[in-house]
Amino acid sequence: MHFIHSTRRARVNNAFCVLLMCAAAVSHAAANRPISVNPANPHYFLGMDGRPVLFLSHADNAVATEGLSDPQWHWYLDECGRNGLNLAKFIGFNVADRDDPAINQIQPYARVPDSGRTTFGHPKWDLDRWNEAYFALLRQVCSYAEKRGVYIQVQLWNHINIKPGHEPYRWDGCAFNPENTVTHTAAYGFPGNGGDGSRVFYASLENKALVGGKTLLQRQEELFDRVVKATRDYPNVFYELGLEVSPGTAWARHWVERLHRLAPGKPIIADITHYHGDHGFFDGYTRHQVSSDNDSIPKELYATGRMAIEDTDFIDDWAGNDLAKARAAAWLAVCSGVSFTDFRITENVFVLNGSRGIRWKRPEVVRQLANIRRLFQDQEIPFWNMAPNDSLATDGADVLAGDGRFVVYTRHGEFSFRLPAGSFYAEWYDPRHGSFTPFPTVAGGTRQFRPPTSEDWVLYLRSAAVQQ
Repeated sequence: MHFIHSTRRARVNNAFCVLLMCAAAVSHAAANRPISVNPANPHYFLGMDGRPVLFLSHADNAVATEGLSDPQWHWYLDECGRNGLNLAKFIGFNVADRDDPAINQIQPYARVPDSGRTTFGHPKWDLDRWNEAYFALLRQVCSYAEKRGVYIQVQLWNHINIKPGHEPYRWDGCAFNPENTVTHTAAYGFPGNGGDGSRVFYASLENKALVGGKTLLQRQEELFDRVVKATRDYPNVFYELGLEVSPGTAWARHWVERLHRLAPGKPIIADITHYHGDHGFFDGYTRHQVSSDNDSIPKELYATGRMAIEDTDFIDDWAGNDLAKARAAAWLAVCSGVSFTDFRITENVFVLNGSRGIRWKRPEVVRQLANIRRLFQDQEIPFWNMAPNDSLATDGADVLAGDGRFVVYTRHGEFSFRLPAGSFYAEWYDPRHGSFTPFPTVAGGTRQFRPPTSEDWVLYLRSAAVQQ
């Protein structure tokens, strides 16, 4: 790896590594500020140390709390912290018919022995009794992640859990399915349309049916409250309304307002699949999904003053197992001013590695996400003072500009770039290997830049007048 301005870079170890929450663990004593929205630039969060934080993640929805033994999820959070991947998730509404405590396939409700069997052959649930081990696990994950500088995004509802289908995590395996519980939830009107409980589940504000003296909404509130109360005191925790839950409904707003009462000041993001104007935003920001074929979505969000968040299916969706395409989506997102980029894949991100435990299934994804972190870390780039400005470049290059600095991501070879007056330090950054190639100082004006190879590259320019 080639470096220039070595004295400037040497100072990274004290300030900027902490800023970006890279490999170093954050001690409990130092990490005492709850995550919040940056008031100076609401496109980004302020982290546990009170500084702007850029999230990078390679995770499945419940990867920290389901299907892994305790040593395995500890390994996962250790590896995330070591590689600068500072975001993990788990699902609060994860009532799926899996039952193996050895790998933390445990649910929030208690099983009832000799009560009959669920669709998948386990003892039925009692929705009036909690499984305290589930909430203890949530607390353990939050605490362990905090000590490693990893943030936890708690997904409060998961629409997949009530979609039709004969899977443990679909309606046939759901705890609210009357086939799976002693609580007689059929009185609430399930299963709804075509065997799918979702219509009735999301109509709970109007559903007045009583089961054991409780409405469906009251039971939802009980679960919601237990998950929030188990996690709200950790400074590294924030919330997501839910996977594929429409944020434009009165039902969704009910939960946002309830969270504000239960956990004042805690951010909650809303999950929408694509950007549709200002519809359905809560707290001024949202999550979205975008492919590399349409990188305009985060820029449109940025222009509204909203927080833009990238959520990209990697292996089994649009990227088609194409690492170059997925890498491009991540860099396009960061250069579009998003608060975080998450490669959420439908395959598990881990594989068992014999007696040695567990390893990454796609280590090249981890390395290349870490390379995004490395650029901003090694160059001390204040992303929170920058904004997307593609008008400065030609040929489809994506530009993040501000504070006398420019980060330009290009997939298309040579491009023209318009610099202001002055002199600029310049270097190419290889997003595949994390290496720098400096070249002579560049004068202001419109300049042509040709990357070292025909692959994608990042150009970093810093005004000579800017002190590091």
